Amino acid sequence: MRFAACLAMLLTSIAVAAPTTEPAFTNSGEGAGASIDGQTIRLLNGGEREVNQVAMPATTTDPPRWIEIRADLKLDPGGEGLGLLLLNADLAGRDAPVAPLELPEEPNVADAIGIGFDSRNPASNDAFDADGNLYDRPQREVSVHVDGREILNRQSADFATGEPVPLLVRLDFVVGGAKLTVRVGEVSVYENEFLPSVRPFVPRLVIAARAGGKVKLDVAKLDVKTGPSAGDAFPSPRRVVLFDKSVVSVATSREPSAVIGFNDLPKEVGRVICTLKLATPPGGAMDKWDRRGALYLYTPDKQRYEVLRFKTPFLKEWEWQADVTDFLPLLNGTQKFGMFIDTWRDGFAMSAMLDFYPGKPERTPIKVVNLWQGEPIIGDAKMPVQKFFDEKTVPMPPGATGAKVRMIVSGHGQFPNSKNAAEFLGLGRSLWVNRREFQNLLWKTDNYLNPCRPQKGTWKYDRAGWGPGAITPAWVIDLDPIVRQSPKELTLDYAIMDEYVNEHIGKGDPPTHWVDGQVIFYGDGAMTKPATRATNAK
Repeated sequence: MRFAACLAMLLTSIAVAAPTTEPAFTNSGEGAGASIDGQTIRLLNGGEREVNQVAMPATTTDPPRWIEIRADLKLDPGGEGLGLLLLNADLAGRDAPVAPLELPEEPNVADAIGIGFDSRNPASNDAFDADGNLYDRPQREVSVHVDGREILNRQSADFATGEPVPLLVRLDFVVGGAKLTVRVGEVSVYENEFLPSVRPFVPRLVIAARAGGKVKLDVAKLDVKTGPSAGDAFPSPRRVVLFDKSVVSVATSREPSAVIGFNDLPKEVGRVICTLKLATPPGGAMDKWDRRGALYLYTPDKQRYEVLRFKTPFLKEWEWQADVTDFLPLLNGTQKFGMFIDTWRDGFAMSAMLDFYPGKPERTPIKVVNLWQGEPIIGDAKMPVQKFFDEKTVPMPPGATGAKVRMIVSGHGQFPNSKNAAEFLGLGRSLWVNRREFQNLLWKTDNYLNPCRPQKGTWKYDRAGWGPGAITPAWVIDLDPIVRQSPKELTLDYAIMDEYVNEHIGKGDPPTHWVDGQVIFYGDGAMTKPATRATNAK
């Protein structure tokens, strides 16, 4: 049987029939290299340190609404890992030769989406080296790579067991990006994880693997499907620049500001994506420490809203993207923005922009209400932290059909405070909303998997809600079940549940929790934005 005929049994698509062009193998290292055996692709054949890949021809001609890949992976223990790469066939060619991936488990390729399966992340006891696994955690990780950059990485179920492990990768294109699902066996590593700014494209699958020894890898029951044509359902966004390489430093300003007018926005906005870019300032000297920062919006009624919080990496330029559609009710008329970084040295050059994608939002935000804002000291009996968290009462706005609380809290301060608080002290906390309690631990354990790695500092440690080189995640509490009970108002109370006493008060910077929270209310229907005249100044 010809290879193409075998491939037709392996590879299917609901868009068009299976291709007649044969896939291309690229092999290196010792051993027989990749091959096909019946309905199984043998990607690693037991050779010493093989690096092999197979590039499939494209199976559709139009960008689809979704892409789904299923397969059974059988990888012997000791394999370095593998990568699935979705190339843009309009750019890479439908069946043209594909350059081999040097590190298949880190599939960083421009104009492509890669999923890396890494089975080797050795433990390290060096807080400053490039190996991140300081706590000797399980070595099974799945990373996500978009346009040549890793953007996500998480622990996974074990896929290097020597037995077949079912794999599912699905990409659904939505307004402003795509939603990714990756399942390894019965474990969902990513479930409808939003990838900002990803647009539909004609996919071409590449599978690659690397061996750390004489191991085998079989890919069986490979099934690739694509949905109907995306057509013109995902138009380009309207970009509004807030800051363009603005210098944040002691010599200039630790919070430069910009007055922005929002005009020519789509009549109906489906999603707003914020992009932050951190670069070396003019002169070539960047603050070498990890500094906390935030993007603020100041409204005419003298309210300050924290749109994003981040921590700069140790001596490294970086870029982040995040969905900030919740702030759409405030993004009209003329508004003031501030870019804050708590730098005390040379500083940074910061850029920030908002992309407004036309379309229907998944949920329509109608109002944003600030809750607690500040930096209370913890562990001092003379300054009880609970006095800071006074009970809040928020009236229900007309038309609200749903709501959520968005709490951004990060712990700061370390030795000589007891227990290295609050940077290295995890504390339990609770939020009461209309007599219903929600609990959470303020602790972040995935810093060693941060895509912004390695760094020239202690980037890999667990910390109280944040990590160097990362956007500070919010604790999000869904209030829809409460809102459906039609209350006239929401009563909210936040508390730190775990007891902490600082026995070294006054011997250094006090331990604090940096707090900022909002209630986001949602309504039915679409939100339209009035056109206003732009008046930008910096």
